[in-house]
Amino acid sequence: MKLMFRLVYFLIFLWASIWPMVLRANDVCQDPAKFYMQGQNDFSKCADLNRWLSQTSSDSISVVYASAYTSNPASAFGHLFLKFNNSKNADYLNIIVGYAANIKTEESALKYIFGGFGGAFAGLYNVGPFYSKIEEYNNMENRDLWSYELDLNSEQQYYFKLLLYEASKAQNKYYFLNRNCAYKIYEILSKVNSKIKKINFLTTKVSPLYVLRNIQLQNGFKSHKFYPSLKSQYLTEAAQVSDLMERNNLKADLQISIQDLKKQSTQFLKAKAIKSEFLNKYNSDRYKTDSLLLTEISNREIHATEFKINQQRDPILSNPE
Repeated sequence: MKLMFRLVYFLIFLWASIWPMVLRANDVCQDPAKFYMQGQNDFSKCADLNRWLSQTSSDSISVVYASAYTSNPASAFGHLFLKFNNSKNADYLNIIVGYAANIKTEESALKYIFGGFGGAFAGLYNVGPFYSKIEEYNNMENRDLWSYELDLNSEQQYYFKLLLYEASKAQNKYYFLNRNCAYKIYEILSKVNSKIKKINFLTTKVSPLYVLRNIQLQNGFKSHKFYPSLKSQYLTEAAQVSDLMERNNLKADLQISIQDLKKQSTQFLKAKAIKSEFLNKYNSDRYKTDSLLLTEISNREIHATEFKINQQRDPILSNPE
C-alpha cells in the first residue's frame, strides 16, 4: 500500500515538474516572436512554425498593391498583400501572403456592406504562389500590380515572419475601413522597424495607398516593379501603334511640304533670274525708260510668286495689299 502511494506521489511530482516545461514549449511555438525578443532562438520543436519559415524563405519581402476594383466594394480602395522574394525561384513562383475577409458567396448585399463595416466577418490569411494573383488580378480582373520591396535587414525579416505567423494563428475580425489588409501589414511593420510610426486605426481610415505613402515617407522602399494588367498592356500597345502611325503621317506630310517648297523656290529663283536677265539686257542710258518699265513688271511677278509660297504656309493669309 505504501509502495502504491509512493508511486502515485512520484508520478504527480514528475507530472508537476514536466507540465510547466510542456506549457512553455507550447507557448514558444504559439508566440515565437515574443520569445525571440527575449533571446529564445531554438524553435526546433515547433514543427508548424518551421514549415511556415521554410515556406516563406526569402531574400527580401515586398508589399504588392493591386489597383482598385469597383466591382467589389471591399476592393474599392485597392488591396495589399506580401510577396516573399527568393532568388532561387522565378518571380511568379514566389510565395505571397494575403489577408482578407472570409465572406460566403451567398451573403446578401446588405449584410455584406454593413457586416464589412461592423466587423461581422472573420479575417483570414491565405498563402499561395504569386502567379495565382497575377492570374486573378492582372488577367481576370484587369487590375495593375505594383511591387515595393521593403527596406529590412535579415534579422528584421525573420522577426517580421514570426509576427506574421502569430497573426495568422490568432482570431481576427475584418473591418473594411481600418483593420483591413493594409492595416495588418503596417501593424507588423511598425513593430519590426522603429522608423515606422504606429497609427490609431480607430480614428484613421487605413487604405492601401495611405499605408504605402506612410512607409515611403518614413522609411522608403528599396525598389519597385510594375506588373501591367492585360488591359494596360493592350492600351499601351494601341497607343504605341497610334503614335507610330501619327509619326509616319507627319513624316509623309513633311516630305510633301518640303517637295512643294522646293518647287515653289525653283519658280521664285526663275522669276528672279528673269528680272536679272532683263536688267542686264536693257541696262543702258539708251533704254532707261524701258528698263524701269521692265523692272516694275518683274517686281510684280516676283511679289506674286512670294505671296503664293506664303499663302500655302499659312492658310489664314488674305489677298496681297
